[in-house]
Amino acid sequence: MELSQFFQVLNSNTLWILIFTLIIYYIRLKRNEKNIRREKCASSFDGPTTIPYFGNSLNFILRPEDIANTLIHYTKKYGPRYRLWIGEKLSIVIADAADAETVLTSSKSLNKGQDFCELFGRIFAPSSFSSDGNVWKQERKIFQFPVKPNALVNYIETMNDVARMIVNELRPKARSGENFDAVNYMSRATLYIACASFFDTKEPIISQEHYPIFRETAERFLKDSFDLMFHPKLIRKIKQLVGLQKFKRTFNIMKLPYLKLAQTGALNRKRSPDDGNKAEEYDEPFKKIIDILRDDSFNAKSRFAETATFIVGGSETSAVTLSFTMLMLAIHQDVQDKVYEELEGIFGDSDRDVAAEDIKRMNYLEKVFKETLRMFPLVPFLIRTPKEDIALGDRTIPSGTEFIINVISLQRNSKYFPDPDKFDPERFSEERIKALPKGSYLPFAIGARNCLGKNFAMHEIKILCSAVLRKYRLYSTTKLNDIKIEMAFLLGKVDGYNISISARNKA
Repeated sequence: MELSQFFQVLNSNTLWILIFTLIIYYIRLKRNEKNIRREKCASSFDGPTTIPYFGNSLNFILRPEDIANTLIHYTKKYGPRYRLWIGEKLSIVIADAADAETVLTSSKSLNKGQDFCELFGRIFAPSSFSSDGNVWKQERKIFQFPVKPNALVNYIETMNDVARMIVNELRPKARSGENFDAVNYMSRATLYIACASFFDTKEPIISQEHYPIFRETAERFLKDSFDLMFHPKLIRKIKQLVGLQKFKRTFNIMKLPYLKLAQTGALNRKRSPDDGNKAEEYDEPFKKIIDILRDDSFNAKSRFAETATFIVGGSETSAVTLSFTMLMLAIHQDVQDKVYEELEGIFGDSDRDVAAEDIKRMNYLEKVFKETLRMFPLVPFLIRTPKEDIALGDRTIPSGTEFIINVISLQRNSKYFPDPDKFDPERFSEERIKALPKGSYLPFAIGARNCLGKNFAMHEIKILCSAVLRKYRLYSTTKLNDIKIEMAFLLGKVDGYNISISARNKA
């Protein structure tokens, strides 16, 4: 709902009271010592013209569908470091590798931001994804074990099983040659893998009937939350109040996976010593997410939060990345040929499953995956709010200032990646990677709050991609330059990931 729609439901008296309140609130803010420091800092940065109280937020409120593109436009106009005022909140938007490294690797920058935590707290309790630095430190120690590198061998069998299932489901598409949206198949695959790997269940904890609704709701929630972050606090509260019924519907849908686990008793069962884990191979006993959530230290709300976090983070993110990767292979036939040649060198004519050793040998496929994430970073903007002052070049940025790291502009900067709009997997050859500044490539972030599941995602994508490519050739009529993307907390392609396939031999 846009700002004008709110005013339509208010009578004139209420409107004047609201305007008067905003004026008083604005004057109070101007006199606040902390804001004086922020204003002094902001004056040293270039940025768009501000409006009293609103700052730059009207640029985003009136065009919520274009927030991400507006941030990218401002980066082109004002350079890799500029300021925004969102009501009383000062934000510094950066698209420079050194600045990004400074912010993301600082021990002062463990918080993802008060607004971020508050918005996600509307539905979730503090979780390993959305909590502030203090809660996150405790939970990271626990949740790192299921996805640490030497635990990944436990998931390979499941990933292979799902890969075979998807290859079989694609056979009718190979026969017909018709276009289809790859994400519909990849979402199904990654959901199965997440459920089996993290929650110890062979059946998805979201039914096939409910998953499209769950997925659409999760996407809408992420977009709405991203939109609300660019509203002054008072207007954000009003929008949340007006949208209370919508929030309740979202809450009920997002709770479906947790309710399924609770109904089956999975959250109460203790893992048997005969359950087939391989604890002897690891420094710590191997545990799945479900084992951790059974601990009495988690209450119902925390279990719900973590269930939703690992379902969305463990399936939807991988599904979108897989779909983009397959689209890139379908568009760039020469790249697809090189990947297939690599797979032939590993597997020959065998139909055997992927083994752990094979994953290490898929070097060119890994380059394709990395280049896909360079052009289409799943999280196009990273947000941090340092709890203390932080030095950025020759400036001191006051605590409480929000940093928005413009990942998509950073990774398409010709300073770091020459000819940035060209798809070139060789950018990630060993010698060229060494020349890249640390903060120039951030698909999984860097620093203490980097993505826990990056190695899990790499295994998943290599196994699923290789299974499909060994059986099918991919095609697409889409041109790289014609791809239109939509961005909020997660990036996606506007009109889907449309490809067609044909059998290589017998599929």
